[in-house]
Amino acid sequence: MHKDLKNVSILYVEDDDFLREHTQDLLKKIFKEVFVAKDGKDGVYVYNEHLNQVDAIITDINMPEISGIQMAKIIRKIQEKSNKNSPIIALSAYNIEDYSFQELKDNFAHYLRKPIQVKDLVINVNKALKGELEDFI
Repeated sequence: MHKDLKNVSILYVEDDDFLREHTQDLLKKIFKEVFVAKDGKDGVYVYNEHLNQVDAIITDINMPEISGIQMAKIIRKIQEKSNKNSPIIALSAYNIEDYSFQELKDNFAHYLRKPIQVKDLVINVNKALKGELEDFI
């Protein structure tokens, strides 16, 4: 599984500085390239800058200014225009029931509850890249 992901570039969006830096270091050992953003607004900017390189997006949901859900909606519109479809994996400290089922289903390939295990994250990115979507029920 790790060898396949050595050819994959991701965008990682997380507003918590410590968590972002720690997780970024781990992700760099797994993926070809890791683009990093500090919040949803920065995530949209970084995605636009590296549109043709980003294979998947991993994002926190609860962030200041633009949430992960809002960011995902904006990125989905960009993807429609560019004919690019990078799956988005949501991360949150909250239960899945705390969000709108329809918004999660419409915008994310998978949902993981924090604290995450890198192994689980890798498995879910791999599934999302293969087109295997979470059921969200």
